[in-house]
Amino acid sequence: MTRLVLVPDEVMPARGRQQGFWGGESEADERAGRALARVQGMLGVAAVTIPEQRGGRGPADVVVRVPFVGTDGGDNEGHGARVSAPWPGRVPSPMPTLLPAELLPIHVLDVRGAPVWVSGRGTLSAEPSTVRFDDAARDGVSIVGWAGPWPCDERWWDQSTHRRRARLQLMLADGRALLVQIERGNWSVEAVYD
Repeated sequence: MTRLVLVPDEVMPARGRQQGFWGGESEADERAGRALARVQGMLGVAAVTIPEQRGGRGPADVVVRVPFVGTDGGDNEGHGARVSAPWPGRVPSPMPTLLPAELLPIHVLDVRGAPVWVSGRGTLSAEPSTVRFDDAARDGVSIVGWAGPWPCDERWWDQSTHRRRARLQLMLADGRALLVQIERGNWSVEAVYD
């Protein structure tokens, strides 16, 4: 055999469950569902969660954890914002896979070593050349490729929750690929591509 072509007969939305190779759910799936329902009965509905894809601009917004519903995982469809809705400022696919527990501060610098910033109109002050991860570090890591920026002005109508930032995708000389953001003049690593 020199070539194998697989053509799907049908597609279905991902709901965080893996079907068996021949389709449907197995007895083991049903047992697992009943066990999770028992845990919910003992610890409360919020104690057992599953991932759900939602709409959003950044990686932390796109997949959220929602309570497990029913003995078969239920159908959580409709609980979140529509995935297909327009999301101005959304990072293009693929989304990064690793999100740090908290944002990692960095410095994004141009070829002269000056800080790069994003204007109110969403343009870069200069082409990004280097990322420095620590104030004490003299040399940073060279940027070999980048995309963006994607400006995002969220909740502009409410001063207490207004958030303005811009994101860049960076490919570093050491092989790492990062999603970084600038907010209030400070750069940070938001996520890492695996």
